[in-house]
Order: sequence, then structure tokens, then C-alpha cells
Amino acid sequence: MRRFLFGISMALVSTGSAFAADPAMPTLSAPAYTWTGFYAGPSFGLVAGQSRQTYGGDRAGVPDAFFPVGADMTGRYHFTGPIFGGQLGYNYQMNQVVLGVELDASGVFAKGMAGPNAAAIVAGSNPLRRFHTDQRWLATARLRLGFAADRWLLYVTGGLAAAGFSVNNEALLVLAAANRAPARATRIGWTVGAGAEYALGGNWSMKGEVLYADFGRFFYSDSPAANGCVQCYSMNVQSSEWIVRVGFNYRFGATAVR
Repeated sequence: MRRFLFGISMALVSTGSAFAADPAMPTLSAPAYTWTGFYAGPSFGLVAGQSRQTYGGDRAGVPDAFFPVGADMTGRYHFTGPIFGGQLGYNYQMNQVVLGVELDASGVFAKGMAGPNAAAIVAGSNPLRRFHTDQRWLATARLRLGFAADRWLLYVTGGLAAAGFSVNNEALLVLAAANRAPARATRIGWTVGAGAEYALGGNWSMKGEVLYADFGRFFYSDSPAANGCVQCYSMNVQSSEWIVRVGFNYRFGATAVR
């Protein structure tokens, strides 16, 4: 009996040594994170834009006696404010390359104002006139191209951008031109940018991105009924902006990170 038990013990020891020495034995490991799937979440940040207003003639396009059509009235001036909203999208990962599409919509509370520049004042502009550019909302539809390194995703992005603006000009202390109703304009432009995203615990990730958007030039005109003007002027507005924001995404069906 002792010889039998001793033989079994030696066999178990030999078997354990063989398993330990075998490099081909499989080992258990946590699954790699995948960015494939749908996601949605909130975002917030800051809009920093610049605008310019140039003279467009009266409502019929007739030049003023002092200002030729296209005369720069303001030079560049800035409008800034916070942005709050959310995004949804879809990613598809192939090895370390991630292709995606993202839609977002946000409320914007950006305001900017400028007086006439020196050349406009010399030409006869009321130095108390004030020109306004306010932004009310922003939406984008973008493609994303990214490089995944496990929990990190670095990406570039670009596509269409749409924004809502309120623009105006008013001459302070001139009753016929004061308190003019702002004109509202919806603009379609383009946007490009870059960002980084990091997978947190569970199915959540956090991102930061910087976008540049350009909305070109658009036109607004004073209204006799709303503005009480006799010779009602029109203005051309140029607008572009930087958007800096952070956000959180919940990734539906993603491999959870512990």
C-alpha cells in the first residue's frame, strides 16, 4: 500500500511539473476594449467666434452717399459664450482603425458687439452705432477617422455645420434707429477638427475635441415696420468660430472596461 501511494504522489508531481514547463498552455486574459457600436451622451464647452459686418446698401441695394457697397463697417470683432448639448453616433473598428459618424446639437449663448471702425466714422458713420452678432444654436453632422490604442481613441473629424444667428445694428440716441429688431439667420457651413476619447469604467467614455466652423457670408436688412427706419439699410455678415468642448458617451454593447 505504501508503495502504491508513493507511486501516485510521484505521478501527480511529475504531471504538475510538465504543465508548468509547457509554454503552450493557454492563459485567461480580459477581452480587449472595442469601440464598435452605437453611443450617445452630453457635452458642453465654449464657442469663440469672430464676425465682420460690411455695408450692403439700402433695402433696394442702392449705395449710400458716403458708403460704397461692401465697405467694411466694423473690422473683425469677437463673439463668445458657452455651449451645451449632446451627441449620438456609431463607430466601426477594424484592427486599430475606427470609422465613425456623429451627429450633435447644442444650444449656444454667445454674444458679440462692435462699434464702427475708424474708416467708417471718417466716412460719416454714427460713432454711437453698435453692430451685434449673437449665436443661438449649433448642429453638426460629421465623419470620424480614428486610431485606437485599447482605451484611447484619437480621431480627426469633418463635415457639415449649421448654426442660428441673431444679427443687428442700432444707433444709440437716435430714436428712429434705436431698438431695432434683430434679424435671425440660419446658416449652413463646414467644420473640421480633432479630438481624443478615453474609455472609463463600465460602458462610459470621456472625450475632448476642438472644431473649427465657417459659415461664410450672409445678408440681413432693416425693416420699416420693425425698425421704424426711413432709409433702411442692409448689411452683410461674415462669421466663423472655434468650438472647444468635452463630453461623455455611453457605448451600447461595448466591451466593459473594469
